[in-house]
Amino acid sequence: MERKLNILLVEDDPDDCNAMSSAIDNAFEDFNLLSITNSAVTALKIFNEENPDVIILDLELSLGQGTGFDVLEGIQHANPDFPPYIIITTNNISSITHSMVRQFGGDFIFTKTQVGYSANAVINFLKSAKHSILNRRPTEPSPYVGWELSSLKQQNLKRCINNHLLKIGVSPKNKGFGYLLDAIYLIVNECNTPFIPILAENYNKTPASVERAMQNAINRTWATENIDDLLENYTAKISSAKGVPTINEFVYYYAHKIKA
Repeated sequence: MERKLNILLVEDDPDDCNAMSSAIDNAFEDFNLLSITNSAVTALKIFNEENPDVIILDLELSLGQGTGFDVLEGIQHANPDFPPYIIITTNNISSITHSMVRQFGGDFIFTKTQVGYSANAVINFLKSAKHSILNRRPTEPSPYVGWELSSLKQQNLKRCINNHLLKIGVSPKNKGFGYLLDAIYLIVNECNTPFIPILAENYNKTPASVERAMQNAINRTWATENIDDLLENYTAKISSAKGVPTINEFVYYYAHKIKA
């Protein structure tokens, strides 16, 4: 079973945001909506941190900050090894503008005034292109066999952990997603201090709320995702009578898996 495509939506119109996010949510078997922003600066920050498979990018961002060209230029400047597939949505019908979009790395252009345009049309197009988009980059992060953490960029490490969590269906919308990612990151980096108090301090939360969010994220994943996929990708023994990993089991399993 192919993993889900991770989508960043960059759009300033509230109605368009609602329509697109609903269309993505309705196709949850194929897509994860990582984040929504109307700011070019924020979009580039999310791109650098989350490494999305797809960016749906409004070209004008007239109600937001910057333009879609700022995002395209920033991604080109970053020169990623595995660039995202970029779908442009725009009211602009100028052939010159469309040519510039392609020169700056836009993969496909939807004109919002064209006949048949809708959020569902964009998502249905992505469904048909999903396999090809996934083949643009590895299904797993680079195989860090025999790595030295001191020589590995920490950003790549977080992307690696992020991809492992997404692969088994932990939702980025769940509050516990970020806590689990950071906990695994701490253990991979040989943290010898209990990680929940550290996370609580970093996020300005109580340890109990952090622990509850982490366990809820794990519980929800085991309750909603395909059990065959979970058994294939999470091979550790589960000691809990509830049939889901404890936080420590989960965090240490992935920390050891990434370091192996």
